[in-house]
Amino acid sequence: MASLFESYGINEPEPEAKAPAPKESGGEFKKGFGRSFAELPGLAAGVGAYAADVVGANDARDAMLKYAKDRGDQTEKDYGSDAASFTNVLDGKAGVGDFLANAAGYVAGQALMSIATGGVGALGAKMLAKQGIKEAGEKLAAEHIAAELAKGVTREEAVKSATVATTKFMTDAATKASITGATVGAGTQNLNMELGSIYPDAVDQAHAEGRETDAGDLARVGLSSLAAAGVDTAMERFNTQKVLGGGKAFRNVVGKDSNILSRAAYEIPSGMVREAGTEGIQTGIEHYGAGTPIADKKGVRDIVDSMAVGAVGGGLHDGRRV
Repeated sequence: MASLFESYGINEPEPEAKAPAPKESGGEFKKGFGRSFAELPGLAAGVGAYAADVVGANDARDAMLKYAKDRGDQTEKDYGSDAASFTNVLDGKAGVGDFLANAAGYVAGQALMSIATGGVGALGAKMLAKQGIKEAGEKLAAEHIAAELAKGVTREEAVKSATVATTKFMTDAATKASITGATVGAGTQNLNMELGSIYPDAVDQAHAEGRETDAGDLARVGLSSLAAAGVDTAMERFNTQKVLGGGKAFRNVVGKDSNILSRAAYEIPSGMVREAGTEGIQTGIEHYGAGTPIADKKGVRDIVDSMAVGAVGGGLHDGRRV
């Protein structure tokens, strides 16, 4: 049966287009957070491929490189976003808010992994050092009491002051052991991530030059991974000392009785600068290790993107201490 419009020869109006559904709240944060974990299997495969290449197990190397590439492609499909790149913001392809959300999610995931590996290392080191710290504390106490008694101090006062000195010594020693263990744990994770990232890129670069990786490439990749991981681990150790040590530099600059605004004005920018610089140096080392240009358009964009994410992470890290 003809519609009323057709009966009078009138074209039926097109239905109004529905407005696009709003993006899910927190979508970019979830993408960044998910990407930080989704890339781990591919990075682990990259480490395995490097080890296989070192010993000449070419079939195993190729299989793990393929897996790393497939995982990377899947991660990009599942969690990729224009907002993951600050240079895309500069190009007008993504908004600042989306970039900040994506970067915050990625940094949060990285922080959880660092806490996990660093925490295991700290606990292990503290347990290993426990007996040694106890014995050193007992020796210190005995020496302190003997020295005080020699000065004519009563035994009660000597024991009291020895207890204070020994408690401080043992607390400081346990803290140092924890920081060292956390550094080792975080450093191991950082090395794996750097090696797993740099080696596949070095292989791609060698293939682009029409050759296979050689001993020189493997040495450069290994040393660059150590250097990049060392830079990151040094900064993480510094941050750990700030948290456990109370931020002496901050207190010296703004005073221990400062208000929240003065603390924020110092801590947040300084954290952003430190982390941005760290990420920029790391990215330059990674490009060198892979044998790819550092100062070409892609290299510069990678450095800028890394520094921007580092700045977000540094601001969040030091901002939570305000």
